[in-house]
Amino acid sequence: MKKILISICAILIIFSQAASAQIPDYLDEDRTILLSGMHAGTAWYIDKNSVEVLKEDRPNYQIAVKVLTVRYDFFSGEIQKVVGEKINKYLYQKDAKKMYRWENENWQYIPPVGSLAETGNDAIGEMTFYIAYDEKFYGGQKWLYEKTGEWKSPNFGENIYKIVDESN
Repeated sequence: MKKILISICAILIIFSQAASAQIPDYLDEDRTILLSGMHAGTAWYIDKNSVEVLKEDRPNYQIAVKVLTVRYDFFSGEIQKVVGEKINKYLYQKDAKKMYRWENENWQYIPPVGSLAETGNDAIGEMTFYIAYDEKFYGGQKWLYEKTGEWKSPNFGENIYKIVDESN
């Protein structure tokens, strides 16, 4: 019984270490290509130099950014290859406190809190606004999650602002 418990503990330690493999905050050590999200072997990086304010009609803003989709080794965190590149467009309604992404010929609302399926698994929109205006859009505050009635922080952490700040 003792051997079984030791074996189980060893397996759990190995898998917890493997699952926590870190991928780099900057692609190929280029501090203009910033990690914005990752999930199960896919990561998204934004090109900081590509951030372009398309329309500024305060309190509404439209901003575009180049996004690179990257495959990485889930266990080691080693970057394998860039598999895609596209331009994402975001609409920010500051007074209404709402962010949207242009998707399928429509503005799709990105809620500040919720499951990853609801909010997306990246912080591209938040990072893009932060790069353009040096201020947080959804971050730094709690939001009411209507499904549960709880006040929650956005899915992304403060680390995204650190990545941007340290890229300068």
